[in-house]
Amino acid sequence: MDSKSLVIFWLMRVGATAMGVLLLYCRWGRGGLKYYVPRDIMRTFNLSENTRSQLELLLFVIIGTAVAIIFADPQTARQGIAAGMGWTGMLARPGKAQQ
Repeated sequence: MDSKSLVIFWLMRVGATAMGVLLLYCRWGRGGLKYYVPRDIMRTFNLSENTRSQLELLLFVIIGTAVAIIFADPQTARQGIAAGMGWTGMLARPGKAQQ
């Protein structure tokens, strides 16, 4: 593989994994996922509720994607989506799903 193909492959793998993490976040919603450390840290800063929500989503996607890629090492888009949903779901305890 040339370097351009490797970059495209890497971006697709990261993108599919991030999509899996985002799907889990969209399914359970901000109130349905119980991840405590980022919320506790962000409470120390004087942030508006809207800004805090956006930062929580961003951190959730970044950390979930990194964990999924490190532990599952997905090689296809299907594996990436499954890894993103699986590892993120394991680390964040889901409450009741949003209706």
